[in-house]
Amino acid sequence: MQQTPTSRFFKTLASHTIVFGLSTLVRPLSQLLLVRLHTNTHFISVDEYAGWSLLQVALNIGIVILNLGIATAFFRHYLLASTDDERDAIVGNSFKLTMFAAVFGAGILFLTGGLWSKVLLANSGFTVPARDIAIAIFGNTLSIIPLAFLRAEGRWKMFLAFNLMRFFSIIGLNVWFLIDLDLGLRGITLALAVTNIATALMIIPVIKGRIKKSTFMSGWKTLLRYGVPLIAIDITLFVLNGIPQIMLRWLHGSEEVALFGFGMKISFIAQFGIMMPFTIAFAPQLFRAKKEEIDPRPLYARTMGYIWTIAAAIALYVTLFSPELALLLGKNKFYHQAIPIVAWLALSVTFYGVFIVFSSGASLKDKTWVFPIILLVSSLLEFGCGWYWIRDYGIYGAAWAVLAGFISLAVFTYIVNQRIYPIAFPWLRVIKVGIVTLLILAAIKTTDLNDYFLIRLALAASFPVLLLLIGFFDEGECAAIKRWMGRITAKKQ
Repeated sequence: MQQTPTSRFFKTLASHTIVFGLSTLVRPLSQLLLVRLHTNTHFISVDEYAGWSLLQVALNIGIVILNLGIATAFFRHYLLASTDDERDAIVGNSFKLTMFAAVFGAGILFLTGGLWSKVLLANSGFTVPARDIAIAIFGNTLSIIPLAFLRAEGRWKMFLAFNLMRFFSIIGLNVWFLIDLDLGLRGITLALAVTNIATALMIIPVIKGRIKKSTFMSGWKTLLRYGVPLIAIDITLFVLNGIPQIMLRWLHGSEEVALFGFGMKISFIAQFGIMMPFTIAFAPQLFRAKKEEIDPRPLYARTMGYIWTIAAAIALYVTLFSPELALLLGKNKFYHQAIPIVAWLALSVTFYGVFIVFSSGASLKDKTWVFPIILLVSSLLEFGCGWYWIRDYGIYGAAWAVLAGFISLAVFTYIVNQRIYPIAFPWLRVIKVGIVTLLILAAIKTTDLNDYFLIRLALAASFPVLLLLIGFFDEGECAAIKRWMGRITAKKQ
């Protein structure tokens, strides 16, 4: 059967989400698996874990800023280029630009490590770990374009191999530095720095021949004009999650930061499960659809409906089983005090996914300058909410502020995008998912179900059932579900 452009778009998006998106998860997944070690007070104190949570904010923001939005700009120009010479030039120019940013930006972060770590952590004892973070940012920035090139070329085996190398290196070095050498927080940051530098040294030769075919600073203006405003999209997740942590550190101290950081690790399972793989795969498909002259509006509308539904389901499941996840990630019961805030943090990930889809129109129309403005407004709103809520409610207020920030981000992006690139989104389906989600969340929040696993399991199973009962699925989706169930039944027989 010949595929339609629409079915080909979603099939490719799904396959790239699985192959390239999930491959990219190895670094955050390694951090998630290490939470149990990092929250063991025999190796890491609560104050050090709070410091690590804040240093991760600096790490992620630094990586995004030094990326300069070049990864997305690279995909746009590389996938729309018509000749091999043009593509080679784009690879070389993009790498030289990120190399310049890595040397200059990471160098400044390294030299001023004592200053910015004291401001961020309200403690002058984190200078050396902060400099490790600067080295890790340097290595990561050098790897951006080689990894993007592998994705653009569909070389998933090599892409996966490098990411798996990262994964095992991070895990192995953390175990060695923390358990055997007892380096504490320094062991975490040093493991990250060594891994990122080693990865860069091994992956740069992949594009070595293409680097030689480009001239210094050629095409930088074009890449920067498109890419720099996209920093706002890439940095959004870390800014809106980072502001409340910094406020908690200054208003309540390191214990509250440590609890909030642990709650975020649980809720980030929702992000790791769908949002991060999806966002990795979405941008290249955006430009492939444009090159093939497919009308993207119906594609984005359907994508938004699917992402909203899947993300809401994962957020609910993470919330429902947060007691078990907390026990899995950390045996220290001090950190289990963060379980009640998981629902709000997981929901914020859902709105982040919607924001990514809403932002597609402005990206296609080269109106990326709107994103820094939207991020600024959302950040100010979150800061205002956090200023009042965090003072009185601690980690609860911080979680509410994060959710408010991401809701405002999605709303403002939708309003702006509809003026630039109007899309008829499936709002009736969105409302149905929202109603079911709120009903189950209300059941969770108004009753203490932590000791009633079977009831929580029943609530989890009720999500798709309730959607079916209220007519969420259309005829085509119902037919697809029946075919899928039929194949499963046939295999069992």
